[in-house]
Amino acid sequence: MLQSATPEMDGSVEEAAAIESTAEPELFPPGEPTIFGAIWRYKAVAIGCTIAILAVAALYGLSRPHQYVATATLIVRAPSGADTGDLGRYVTDQVAILQSPELTSKALSIAGRHLPPGSVSYDDFVASTDIVTTATSDVIMIGFSAKTPELAQAGANSLGIAYVGTQFIGSPPQAIFLPAKTPTAPTSTAMLRLLAVALVLGLLASAALCYILALRNWRAPRGGHARQRDS
Repeated sequence: MLQSATPEMDGSVEEAAAIESTAEPELFPPGEPTIFGAIWRYKAVAIGCTIAILAVAALYGLSRPHQYVATATLIVRAPSGADTGDLGRYVTDQVAILQSPELTSKALSIAGRHLPPGSVSYDDFVASTDIVTTATSDVIMIGFSAKTPELAQAGANSLGIAYVGTQFIGSPPQAIFLPAKTPTAPTSTAMLRLLAVALVLGLLASAALCYILALRNWRAPRGGHARQRDS
């Protein structure tokens, strides 16, 4: 004959159930997915997400106006009687002259003779100019970026012409000016920079998406077991 459970056994079962129900849940259970594991598991999602972001960035870059860059060259030499021991300081001074508002205004006036009125403003002219040199060289590169090849060439050459034609106090510096040629193709630097940023953002976004998918699928069975215990 079966015997009914004793009160002592019922009390032990109820006490064990109470302890189990009041136990704190594990904050970091074993087997939680990692980022690299999630990317490997959902590599198709990661690749698709990255390609999609790169495609959007490429379309955006192609929709923007093309930029042409023309580069003129100045070879500056200190006038006779000047201290030529510190070449870097002298060249730096000439760069400061090229970037001065007076010379920029003169260059803008020269460029305006060969371009339609209102083609470029003073602020646009300054923003489009890029002057590059080194401390150990007497060569100054004058770069100018614009939406058309003609404007890029006119901007770079006008700054060099304005420098050569400037009246300096004392002996004028000896400078050799090599005018810029008309650029034949737009620059690809902006597009490459845009794609590089898009690649980094695509990798980060795909990694986050894969981890969210892995974490959701990992938690789903645990939540189902919890609902079964509650019922």
